[in-house]
Amino acid sequence: MGGTRTWIGDRSNIGDLSDDRTKVVRCQTSILGQSERMDVGRTVNLLVSDLSSSMESVIAQNDPRQKIIGVKDALSTFLVNSQESAYISVITFGDTANVLCDMQVRGQNPYGMLQQIQQISPKGLTAMCGALKLAIEQCKKAPQGYVIRVYVLTDGLPTDGDPLPIAEILKRTYPNLQIHTIGFGCGNNIDEGLLRSIASRSASGEPFYYHVLDAVKLTGILKRQSRNLYK
Repeated sequence: MGGTRTWIGDRSNIGDLSDDRTKVVRCQTSILGQSERMDVGRTVNLLVSDLSSSMESVIAQNDPRQKIIGVKDALSTFLVNSQESAYISVITFGDTANVLCDMQVRGQNPYGMLQQIQQISPKGLTAMCGALKLAIEQCKKAPQGYVIRVYVLTDGLPTDGDPLPIAEILKRTYPNLQIHTIGFGCGNNIDEGLLRSIASRSASGEPFYYHVLDAVKLTGILKRQSRNLYK
């Protein structure tokens, strides 16, 4: 069993990600040994995250940190726990939607992707429609035979139109695609009905929708998703 190491964004301090004995922790962000992961190597994963200005607000009354801190840790957790053969893309949306990390094999440049995630900051509105349109373009780069998983994380309402028709295009175009939606935080700014409609449904008929009120649960959801393929 290896020890626990702290990652502070410097590659020289992180250790060997390929070493099964190594466990790395950054705040609430943990890297698990490969033996602890299930076989989700043949997946394409699009992390679509809200960066609107509301992400500057505190997570909860008992957690004075900004929501964006929890988002960074959760996205980083998903990245470092994913198998090296999995494909990952990161899309952010505030005033506009942008591809932060173009579609690539996770093992290609994990350190660069981690650094890009840690540098994101909130600004402006909630261009969710634009983000889903970029997701359509990113999905075109997915290798055949892989399961595509799109994770839409938001704490607010879309400000650039109705994203549901775009989500339906994604589902029709890629039958092997799952959309998971996550509402982060409390208040009236989360349209749970919309997020449930956008989400794909499991084999039992339940939508892949999650409502989380704190950063620990948000990180836990994305950690489990990085290690498991739910149907």
